[in-house]
Amino acid sequence: MKTFNFNQTGGFKLVTEILAGLQDAYSIYSGVARMAGEKAIVSGCEDLGVNVGDGYVIINGELLEFKGGVKQSTVIIKEENTQVAFEDGSIKPFEKYRFATFGYSTSAYTWNDFKRVTPLNTIEDRLAKLEKIAKPILEGNSPILFLKPANEIPSGYEEWTGSAGKTLVGRDPMDSDFSVLGATGGSKTSIIQKMNLPQVKIGTSIYTNGGRLVDDTGPMDNIGTTPNGTQIETEVLGLSEPLKTLDPYRIVNYIIYKG
Repeated sequence: MKTFNFNQTGGFKLVTEILAGLQDAYSIYSGVARMAGEKAIVSGCEDLGVNVGDGYVIINGELLEFKGGVKQSTVIIKEENTQVAFEDGSIKPFEKYRFATFGYSTSAYTWNDFKRVTPLNTIEDRLAKLEKIAKPILEGNSPILFLKPANEIPSGYEEWTGSAGKTLVGRDPMDSDFSVLGATGGSKTSIIQKMNLPQVKIGTSIYTNGGRLVDDTGPMDNIGTTPNGTQIETEVLGLSEPLKTLDPYRIVNYIIYKG
């Protein structure tokens, strides 16, 4: 950054080169202005309903004064050139003043595209909140649901296989089945045992010559015995196929941050 010390004894001759240096010195502000983006509101430009107030905007990296007025859909850049008389009597262009205002032209900019610059003194608080939100992901290896194929996992992340083929269940310290963090359990299928059947009974009747001979009622089984010792069998009731216990599901990817 250039600085000048004019307040010195001895007299200082102000020449055109010094003025050019001054212009270079304040042009640094345009470099800083580019940080705001291509179309931004730096200050002012308050929406007053029908009108928009004066202010300053950035257009393609150039800091410009904005002259407000009746709100329109587009903004243009105007340029005013001032001529002055030089010592030799010639009239030459001297001052070029560029500013933004509402208007229409083939090179106009849409007003809704202009975004107000966030005050720098609020960014730190916002970043602190984001760091708190991201901490479980960055430091706690918290998995993130990812609905794209594994070959599209973003840089810095990797597929988490800890949930492969499993449903995630929240820890419950009051329930011994779900109290140990990281424990696994459950099965895709199960076979119904006799102990799992309800406590019901079935009756077996034998008929002879159209009349009832025996009415034997006992525990549910595939084999029964008549009072006179004659053994009887029912038909096979099942095929012992495992019972699927899966609820409706969707296959997804989980990813974790690896740095």
